[in-house]
Amino acid sequence: MKKLLLFVIPAFILFGIPSHSQTALNFDGADNYVDSGSAFNLTSYTKEVWVKWNGLSTQNNFISGTLADNPHAFWAANGRARAGHGSPFGTVIDEFVLPVDEWTHLAISYDGNTGEMVLYKNGAEIDRGFDEPGFKLTHVLLGAFRVEPGNPGNLNLFDGQIDDVRIWDRVRTSAEISNNFEACFDGTEDGLVAFYDFEDGPGSSIAADLTGNGYDGTLIDFDIDNDWVEGVSDCGDDPVEPESIEITSFYPNPTWNRVYLNLNRDFERLQVRVYNRYGYFVRGKNVYGPTDHVFATLRGLRRGYYYVMVIDRDTWEYDYVRVYKRGYY
Repeated sequence: MKKLLLFVIPAFILFGIPSHSQTALNFDGADNYVDSGSAFNLTSYTKEVWVKWNGLSTQNNFISGTLADNPHAFWAANGRARAGHGSPFGTVIDEFVLPVDEWTHLAISYDGNTGEMVLYKNGAEIDRGFDEPGFKLTHVLLGAFRVEPGNPGNLNLFDGQIDDVRIWDRVRTSAEISNNFEACFDGTEDGLVAFYDFEDGPGSSIAADLTGNGYDGTLIDFDIDNDWVEGVSDCGDDPVEPESIEITSFYPNPTWNRVYLNLNRDFERLQVRVYNRYGYFVRGKNVYGPTDHVFATLRGLRRGYYYVMVIDRDTWEYDYVRVYKRGYY
């Protein structure tokens, strides 16, 4: 087996550059929230946030939208984190209640092509489900979900503290989230469309978007002198890059029909391709995980040698093997 790279993504783009987070915003559950506007245009996304819940309020929204504008909600009902598009906004749900007065990292990813949503807590996957594909995220509110414009009683407000909000324009893989949920970023990372580190501090009436994309959040009804509080204390260890894809074994060889390939770890999005001995593409398919094994079908092909390639579609690294196909079958 031989490993080739289509291209290499610098580690600092994937994993961020360490910094230090010291302040966060205190949300009172009564009337304050952050409005980041309705200029987002995301068909796939990942939302990440650090929250410290105070144990009160039943409708705690973290990163949500409005009922009138492609409704989406990333929130906690009675302390159980969940997310979805459209009522009841519970495509994925945490089995357990969030800890009280303790910083917790939460993330939700959505694949607009398949509708798949994955919920994470402190870097670990806790639920997976399917919403309608083709959703488009436009309006973003932090700490609220607005049912009726101008009606504070219909904001479903968060009661606690929020820090380090990140919104990506793609699905972050489980490896990226688990390896990086404690890492710090500077806003220049590939695919990061909005990043609020809440380091603006006392006196500021905005939460600046550090990506330079202009999604600054407007603070609504905060006490800007007293609602800036101590945030997540520090970044964790430098993240570890996930292992590159490798085919560890395959069978049978020779084969009449299928060849089965085992991989070195779970991957989220794969592509399996078959090439003839001259290097011409014959057939291919996409595979969605997480999975550590795939198969390729050689049925109907002429006798001879073929190359079977497995591609990690998140990094475009790949590995391949040579297989001998017996006569027509």
